[in-house]
Amino acid sequence: MTSRLKIVIGSAIILVGLLVIVILSVVGVTHTGFGQTRVRNLVLTMLEGNVKGKVYVGHMSGGFFTGVTIDSVEIKDDEDSVFFASGPITVEYDPRDLFDRRILLSHLEAEHPVVHLRQHENGDWNWRRIFPASVQKQKRNERGFGEYIVVDSSVVRNASFTLTLPWHPSDTLRGAKRDSALKFELTRTDHEIRRTREGLARTWRWSQAEANLGFARIADPDTVGRLVRIRKLSFTETDPPFKFRNISGTVLNLGDSVFVDSDHFDLPGSTGKAHGSVVWGSDLPIRYYLHVVGDSVSLADVAWVYPTLPTTGGGKMELDIRSERNPRFLDYILTKMDVRTTRSRLLGQMTFGTGADVLAVKNVDLQAAPVDFDLLRTLNGKKFPYDWQGKITGNVRASGGPLNHFKIEQSALIFEDAHVPGAVTEARGEGELDILFPAFTAFHGFNVDVATLDLRTLQFLNPFFPRIKGTVSGTATLDSSWLDVRFRNADLFHTMATSPSRTSRATAA
Repeated sequence: MTSRLKIVIGSAIILVGLLVIVILSVVGVTHTGFGQTRVRNLVLTMLEGNVKGKVYVGHMSGGFFTGVTIDSVEIKDDEDSVFFASGPITVEYDPRDLFDRRILLSHLEAEHPVVHLRQHENGDWNWRRIFPASVQKQKRNERGFGEYIVVDSSVVRNASFTLTLPWHPSDTLRGAKRDSALKFELTRTDHEIRRTREGLARTWRWSQAEANLGFARIADPDTVGRLVRIRKLSFTETDPPFKFRNISGTVLNLGDSVFVDSDHFDLPGSTGKAHGSVVWGSDLPIRYYLHVVGDSVSLADVAWVYPTLPTTGGGKMELDIRSERNPRFLDYILTKMDVRTTRSRLLGQMTFGTGADVLAVKNVDLQAAPVDFDLLRTLNGKKFPYDWQGKITGNVRASGGPLNHFKIEQSALIFEDAHVPGAVTEARGEGELDILFPAFTAFHGFNVDVATLDLRTLQFLNPFFPRIKGTVSGTATLDSSWLDVRFRNADLFHTMATSPSRTSRATAA
């Protein structure tokens, strides 16, 4: 062995020895309370240098080379409002990625994290204020620390997410109408609208979230958007009120839009799949473009749409949630509907339009197969003045509109009276109705063509109705409440039940 070779080997042994000593020292220090406190202070210093606000990092434990646990974290904005807070957070990683200026976590677990996204009246987001963009741009070929954040898998328990956006009443309202609308919005229980020092704001809340997530891309300078693959997710939201369970799919965030593609979700009594997008920003309300396929739908899960909708029964349907040109108005479009409830079955399609002073029902194409008066009483919210009993079959096609100006283009219905066996009424109709309060339904120029009306039905319902035997047929235009029927342009025929050939005719201008 030459002297030069001895020197090389000796130098290598010394360098390896020094490296081992350094590694053992670092490992030893980071496993001690003193070392962990030093590391915590270092992390805190790094965060505070990049955050405009307040940062708190709790006790840190673990070996730090492949993972670490932080018992609590809190980040507040410059107004001392919480943006992010969490209980214990555990992360696992490869230290080589940190040396490469990348945050690549192989696994993350978080206990009861809380996130509050808030947009200020001037359009600024709280997170933008907390993490302001660097004045000096990075070099094109240089990747800054934190520009790449990816998590391979994660488990989140009991999470809460809050979104607050500026809110303004309709600019078409003035004076007393505006004051009345504002009072209503501030006191309603289905939306959360409150006053802030910047003005009015509306808040959406998602809570009790339990998530098992796959790949999550939070930041990547080479790829646009934030992506999360959901293995299993459950949460509760307040507006609209849903309790989602067992969601799987993908969520993509691009700017002020979130794109959802879920191949499965459960509600307490329903199951289905959904895809679409939710858009905010541009000083406009949140806009929805969602398509939901309800493989099995419980009416109890969707009865919040209207106060008197049935809460029993269900079926299947497809639902599209669409914002109209004015995003304050929202359509719930039901198609391929096959629903059974209160001894009734409804087939077809219809649209609920919300956001205006009066609920709108439009684009109606329904088949009653049949509809029992139990359903009509439920929709009315109370008993009718007369005890109607029986079933209605037929179909209705209507452009609809607000419930106080509901337009029907075509209807053909047959009523079989349960009180009087064999008593049948068959009629067609078109025109306008006021069905805002079904018990007080009113006709606005409604044209009826009655093929047959068995008078025994009216005599059973109202003891004071004339005891005339037989049936009535003919045409007329109705212009009153159905409790006080007045008509015009009438051409009516009365046929005796015992003598069908004996017919009387009456007309009225």
